[in-house]
Amino acid sequence: MYSLFNSRIIYFLKCAQMGSFSEVADKVGVTQSTMSTAIKKLEEELGAELFERTKAGISLTPRGRALMEQLQSFEKQINRGVAGALKEENPLPLKIGTAMHFGPKFLLPYLKTRWSQFPAIQLFFVWSLDAFKAVENGDLDFAFVSWSKRPKELPYIEIQPDPVAYVGLKKAFPNLNKVTTVEGLQSYPLIRDTKPQHTWEKILGPLESGFVTRGSMGARDLVLGGHAIGDLQLDIFSEEQLKTLHSAQIPGKYLHSHIYVVFRKDLSLFAKSKMEEMVLGLQQMKS
Repeated sequence: MYSLFNSRIIYFLKCAQMGSFSEVADKVGVTQSTMSTAIKKLEEELGAELFERTKAGISLTPRGRALMEQLQSFEKQINRGVAGALKEENPLPLKIGTAMHFGPKFLLPYLKTRWSQFPAIQLFFVWSLDAFKAVENGDLDFAFVSWSKRPKELPYIEIQPDPVAYVGLKKAFPNLNKVTTVEGLQSYPLIRDTKPQHTWEKILGPLESGFVTRGSMGARDLVLGGHAIGDLQLDIFSEEQLKTLHSAQIPGKYLHSHIYVVFRKDLSLFAKSKMEEMVLGLQQMKS
């Protein structure tokens, strides 16, 4: 049995291409005698003369040409197989989820100058709960989520704090920054997020007035419009917008949640390496 990596096969191919035992011997660093002996040994093993030897040089016999064509065909198959294996190892595209406030403020600015370092990416801007479920189901490779507790169902890496506070427009609620308890907020029009198992009345509870939204981006617009206050991530606002807002000084509210990247348990080595590269870049950018 022969391999394309067998030294006699390699010598044969090079001699066929260059038409000289001596030139190939010099190129691979052996004596001409060693080269001639190796080719002669191969011919004996195959039971066929591969080269015609004359004073002018060497040339392939019909059997030698047939062998060379067959070996070149094998080489092409191997190259295609290697390319296919690499393509399978580096699946494209990467499917990534991101919390809607984290993506525009942090992930996209990071990726903007580094697209060439990553393969094709499909980026999904979704609610954190939906992103978490999509990773669990295998629909996403990994996702950047805002989570109030350390994830238990999926492997994860902690990225950065995702501070949360009760915020409102200074012009509309000038005394909000003096409120020190949750009870002190009950006289304010408050934004609540819907939950499928709750009725609107149950969400608002005893509050005199309030707004019900689905997702933080609509809540952000209500806050910036001066209509209500909201229990929101501060990173959904730009730096200029934050200057127009008051926040209630309630202990602990600024450490409410963190950004985590959660990923599939069967994530490929290639996808995991790209995720870790992305995480490191985001952490360095934040610091």
